[in-house]
Amino acid sequence: MRKSDRETRTRFQDTFDRVNAGLKEKFPRLFGGGHAYLELTDEGLGNGRGLRDGAPAGASATAP
Repeated sequence: MRKSDRETRTRFQDTFDRVNAGLKEKFPRLFGGGHAYLELTDEGLGNGRGLRDGAPAGASATAP
């Protein structure tokens, strides 16, 4: 069971990192500037994932 848990965590982290790298690369091209990244959080009863962005016009938003 522990080996399975480790494997699951490792696979999740690897996938998360690849998706995050792609988001950081593609966001400015898709939106004409700005930046975005995924983050793992530990906020109460939330799902532990978040998207942070900085739109080209300087506006910033957070999506759960």
